[in-house]
This record gives sequence, structure tokens and C-alpha cells, in this order.
Amino acid sequence: MADYGAAVSQKGYDAKTCADRFLIYSSAFQTLKIHSITKVTGTLPLTITHNLGYYCPFEVIAHNAPFFGYQSWKRIPFSDGSFYNSVTAKGYTDRIEIVNGEFDPEASNSYTVIIYLDDFATVAEKTINTGTTLGGTSADYGMRVSKPGYDVKTCTDEQCAMTSKQGFSEIIQKKGINTARTGQVTVSHNQGVPLKFLTFRKKTTNSYIEPLIRWGRTTLTLDGPFMDSSKLTMGVDKGDGTFETNWDFYYIMYKNRLT
Repeated sequence: MADYGAAVSQKGYDAKTCADRFLIYSSAFQTLKIHSITKVTGTLPLTITHNLGYYCPFEVIAHNAPFFGYQSWKRIPFSDGSFYNSVTAKGYTDRIEIVNGEFDPEASNSYTVIIYLDDFATVAEKTINTGTTLGGTSADYGMRVSKPGYDVKTCTDEQCAMTSKQGFSEIIQKKGINTARTGQVTVSHNQGVPLKFLTFRKKTTNSYIEPLIRWGRTTLTLDGPFMDSSKLTMGVDKGDGTFETNWDFYYIMYKNRLT
């Protein structure tokens, strides 16, 4: 079967030979597509309906969380140096709910909720080109695709759906669902560098997924994911250094590197 397709590289890179991560689009790989971006304000719980009919990736960004401004989690310290979350989120097959955590209920706040159109159907890792050499960014060749209602010849970069002047795009290296339920689980990516990622967890008795947040440690010692140069590690700690076996893990790993 003929393997026809298209590829668009970043400014200064040769689309035929550059490393996969320097592409802003390639028909050889899937990309994460946005379903909606919504701003909500009010006292929790807050609900954003999507009616997609399946678990989808999402991000919730708090506008004024004083301790942990990324996503809707506010990190509150215990006296022993550990942390808990005062706010969390639940992803159902038809909606996203932002809810109070176990402690210290959140007052009224504003959130931006990004809901992605994709599900967690398996995408196997695939590599066409590798490499880290930077391109000659003085070369200004490429393409532009404008959003509806804008003239592609005169619109700004922000008004483009795609432009070769963009930085990295969300090209997917690997995604899926891990149902091993063995406690600490790993998923390989074999890229030789840590990758950008999104992770979620689902308790087997629950009907929703929750974002799985990394706590900033260099190893997985408590709840959360850990990414290194070859694999993604995920787990839910029991509180005694061992890991629960009644969780499934949903993950997306991008071509983009963390470092």
C-alpha cells in the first residue's frame, strides 16, 4: 500500500529529514485535538458538559491558586512536610467536574478548562527520524493555515490554526490505558529523553478519571507519575511505601521532550 501523506516542519528544519519532534504536523502521527476551552467561575462544584460519550483528556487551570497554579490543584503542606490537594477534578464520559478535595474547601475561583477531543485508544510508539540538532532558524520557508474568518496572508500567528513558525506541537508518541493493576506500573517510550505527558487514574469502582499529578520528586514515592528517558512510571501509594492494585492508568506521551 502506498504511504502517501504530508509533513510540516518548524521554521528552519527540513520536513523530509528532521527529527519527529521538530514537526508541527505529520500525517504519520496523531495529534491531540481540542474539543473546547471554557472559562468558569464560581463556588465548587463546577460542571462543564461535553457529551462526548467517552473518557477524554482534559486540563483544569486555576487562575488564582496560591500554592499550585497549574491545573486545579492547590498544594497545602502538612506539618510533616507532605502535601494534600484542596481541589481536584473528575472526568466523566459526559462532563468534567471541578470539586473540593478532602481538606480545606476552596472558595470561589475561576478556572480555564481545556477538553480534548481524543479518547485513550491505543497509539503504539513510532519513530521515523530522531536527533537533537537545531535547525537554521534564519530560513523562513514554510506554510500558514488561518483560522476561520482570518486572511492567511495578513493574520497574526495566534490567528493561525497552523504555521511553520510555531514551536512544538502536540504530536503523540504513545497513548493508551494500563490495566495491569500490579501496583506501580511502567510504560516504555524508548526516546532517550524525558517526554512531555498527561496522566490520569481511575479506581476500578469509580465511573470517572482523575488527573494524576506529579509531586516534583525525582522518584515515585507517593501518588503520581514519574517520567525518565525510557519510560513513564505510575502508581497510587497506600501511605506506607507500597502501591494500591485497584487503579487503571490513562496516559498520553508526546514527541516533545521535557528537557
